[in-house]
Amino acid sequence: MKKITDFLLRFRIPLFIGMLIFAGICFILLPKVNVNKDMTKYLSESSNMKQGLDIMDREFPDTEDEYDIRMMLTGVPENEKTVIKDEIKDITDVESVSYKADDEEYNKG
Repeated sequence: MKKITDFLLRFRIPLFIGMLIFAGICFILLPKVNVNKDMTKYLSESSNMKQGLDIMDREFPDTEDEYDIRMMLTGVPENEKTVIKDEIKDITDVESVSYKADDEEYNKG
């Protein structure tokens, strides 16, 4: 332990300068870092989730919102659709739910 502390104390200025240089290089290269926000890239083509998302992209092509969850339900009676919408709206951290009962975009079979 004494050897480590002696080394750190003896070379504290070069170590500090080296860390500043390293931090500067990291700051310069920061714009080149890509963040993958599309988690579907990790899914295989045969997974049910990927197939469902592909169907939703075909059915709702003009939806451009990121950070949202789109749901597609089949076989739901008309009177239960608004009940399901209200249940989803009551879930913690759900900010908004879009559903229009009389709109063809929301009722494609």
